[in-house]
Amino acid sequence: MKVLLPQQSTSTGWDEAVVDLPEPDRDPDPTPATRPGWSGRPVLEAIALVPALVLCLGLPLLSWSDAAVPGRPVLAVLFVLLVPGVPAVIALRPPDGRVATILAVTTGPAVLLVTGTLTTSLHRWSPAAAASIQAAIGVLFLPAAVHRVLQSAPTAPWRAALRAIGRRVRGLCVLAGSVLLWWAATRTTDLTAAGDRGILTVLPWTYWLALVLVCAVITAGLVARAVDHLLLGIAVPVLLIQVATFVGVASGAAPVGAGWVQVGFVEYIARTGEVALGTDARFSWPGFLAGSAQLQQWAGMSSVGPLMVLAPGLFAVLAMPALWLIGRAVTRSARGGWIAVLLFGVTNWLQQDYFSSQAVAFLFFVSILAVLLGSLSAARLPLGPGWRRCWQVLRRVPGRPAGLGAGRMLALEGALLLLIAAMVMSHQLTPVVTVLALLVFAITGTSRFRTLPVAAGVLFLGWFGYGATDYWTGHLGTVLGDVGRVGSTVSAGVGQRLTGDPVYLQMQYLRMGWTALLLLLAVAGWWLLRRRPEAVLLAGLAACPIGLVALQSYGGEVVIRVALYGGPIWAALGAVALLRLGRAFSARRRRVAVLASGVALVVAAGIFTTTRGLNVAFERVSAVQVAAAQELLDLVPLTSSIGVLESVGPLPMARLGEVRVVQVDPTACGDSPADCEPDELPGYWYLTSGMDALGALQEGRPVGWTRQIVAELLATGDWVALIDTTEVTVLARAAA
Repeated sequence: MKVLLPQQSTSTGWDEAVVDLPEPDRDPDPTPATRPGWSGRPVLEAIALVPALVLCLGLPLLSWSDAAVPGRPVLAVLFVLLVPGVPAVIALRPPDGRVATILAVTTGPAVLLVTGTLTTSLHRWSPAAAASIQAAIGVLFLPAAVHRVLQSAPTAPWRAALRAIGRRVRGLCVLAGSVLLWWAATRTTDLTAAGDRGILTVLPWTYWLALVLVCAVITAGLVARAVDHLLLGIAVPVLLIQVATFVGVASGAAPVGAGWVQVGFVEYIARTGEVALGTDARFSWPGFLAGSAQLQQWAGMSSVGPLMVLAPGLFAVLAMPALWLIGRAVTRSARGGWIAVLLFGVTNWLQQDYFSSQAVAFLFFVSILAVLLGSLSAARLPLGPGWRRCWQVLRRVPGRPAGLGAGRMLALEGALLLLIAAMVMSHQLTPVVTVLALLVFAITGTSRFRTLPVAAGVLFLGWFGYGATDYWTGHLGTVLGDVGRVGSTVSAGVGQRLTGDPVYLQMQYLRMGWTALLLLLAVAGWWLLRRRPEAVLLAGLAACPIGLVALQSYGGEVVIRVALYGGPIWAALGAVALLRLGRAFSARRRRVAVLASGVALVVAAGIFTTTRGLNVAFERVSAVQVAAAQELLDLVPLTSSIGVLESVGPLPMARLGEVRVVQVDPTACGDSPADCEPDELPGYWYLTSGMDALGALQEGRPVGWTRQIVAELLATGDWVALIDTTEVTVLARAAA
């Protein structure tokens, strides 16, 4: 709906006086007034509260008894997601259901990370006790939560819910067909054949048809005259999960070697109850690692490796409510919220959603942005001349959102501080960009929590000074050495990555162009909103991640992190541009606009698949490689060393501190490691097809170079092959 401000032009072109009001979040076929009404929120609260109650009582018992219960890993994950977040949020009852959803699914993980950090730091490691504490917090809120659910119980909810589902039978059937085709594709795709174009050349027709079907359902829900939230709430997660988890499901193990390093760290904490100080800088931020170690023991698992396969899909779905709320706040449109979710999803080829502290920290970051932007409509923004506006910004404290008293506002601020604390204990970089974003809110006077950036900064500096001393003690100069070196940081993040195979290099340009297109859309969207009172806020939020380039190189990956942290706001601003384009187009020929929207979504999903799966040749990890790594780790004695030629694969998944993994330079002794003396080499070798592909695509080595080295090592007679397949080779020193 649009409102034309008085004394402004009413021409058919874009007019800055046109203000987009929020579209009603109504069902496409509302229940007639003569029938009992149905509100979805009380039903969803009741549905979520029942398992939360059961898990509050059951999971601590499972953890203490260590009983072998079928589905225990699923119960452990649900416990983290629902307890204490669901009962706490229902008891506090924020008026905005989207804010309630965001806090409900992030509070439990935050408590998990904080308790994990405290138990390891205080040398009081006890996963069962931590489960009891987390459950006890949930139990404290249960009486109030049950009371609120009973108070707001809707009339005849199940009948209305069934009618709502029945109206969407066709769309749900198409989605079911898409899922079946996708599953068939995971069973028939030969990922070992992937090369310089990544996954693009090996995907079967079943995958592409599955993608077309799910995009058709999303388009239908998106272009309906009233946005079909229920259908989109099912179809969009299906699309994101299909793309994000395809490689892991198809190969039987999670890709990305960095994720397997995290698995090894988690295994160490679960085994020892301590962090491995002096081993790796990431142990200076142990929140995610210690929390995951607790989760591993709650689940009754020896490793969190199996959880990695679906982790990218889970993180994508958990971030959806926050991304939607950001999009809705920026576009002032429910439809715009969904476009923002899709725009961020299909351009997020960065693969920072694997099982890691980065993924959880980003979830907290985007949730904080969403809560603050979601309450922005309650703030009275300054009007008038520029100088008066600036003065009002400095003096203003925005009003409270409707329905939130002082007590509940304090509780909301406490929830945000909990997310920040968990983030500070878990990740090095995300707290920095969070503090920058909070400063933008404070400076522009668009947040009631004016002291929140100060509290976040104190938490960050406090942990850096106390908890991360192992990271910076003795080499503070190295830590601060990147400050201000923008040129070298950009070169490390972009220039040094543009090497290797020519075709692979062209595909890297496709990745960069895809992100650049999102940024251009964001600039266009901001230009359309430049006269809105919150335009300065949005510009600051979109630009503040870029400031990281002047602070840290982050191992040459800070440019990728800039795109990650900027993505939510860029996508929301891009949605503004796409909404304006769609309105201008659909006003003339609606059918053509619908068809164009569907085709554009299919193309975008195809590019998303291609850019995300570009590195599959060397990032892929197969079940065979995992089994070989586990067999080798079980075999080698204490203090043994295992040689690798590239830092990819699942080998770091266990026995940290007991076994050394050594990356050997193949030219250290001449043309081949076979030229080295036996005592100059590790006692074992673990080589995979991914190492060969990495050298060929990024380092200009010939295809099959690792197989050549294996042949040369075996020819010396000093080595014997324990395992030798096309995917993995394990060598051991021959007995004297």
